[in-house]
This record gives sequence, C-alpha cells and structure tokens, in this order.
Amino acid sequence: MEQLIVLRSHFALSEFVRTNERFFKESGLSLNDETSVLQAMLTEPLLMQRPIITFNGKAIIGRPPEKVLELFN
Repeated sequence: MEQLIVLRSHFALSEFVRTNERFFKESGLSLNDETSVLQAMLTEPLLMQRPIITFNGKAIIGRPPEKVLELFN
C-alpha cells in the first residue's frame, strides 16, 4: 500500500485510476473515496493506469510511449 500511495502522489486520482474498468463500475467505487479505491487496487491491479515509469523522483503514465521522453527532459 505504501508504494501505491507514493505513486498516487504524482497524479490526480482520476488520472491514476482506470474508471472504465468493469470492476470499478460494478464495485460501486467512487473517486471521492480515495482510500477504498487504493485498497481495491491492491486486489484488482487492473484498476491502475499503466505503465507507470519513475525516474529521479518523477513519475509518468507511459501512454503514448513518447510521453516517457518527458521524464528525461
């Protein structure tokens, strides 16, 4: 959970979570309840946007792949 919280700190929750995933919709999760969403991510990792690339204290969601270059500029 600690690593998840650290990653989450780099993004708005709405950027970090795949709200279109079936599990998100069917589970009744809400972006207004961050703790529940993060706990759900521990059991359903598909809820997390990916890939997430970290470098020198920064993080980025690597889609499209060209976005990864932003970390090195």
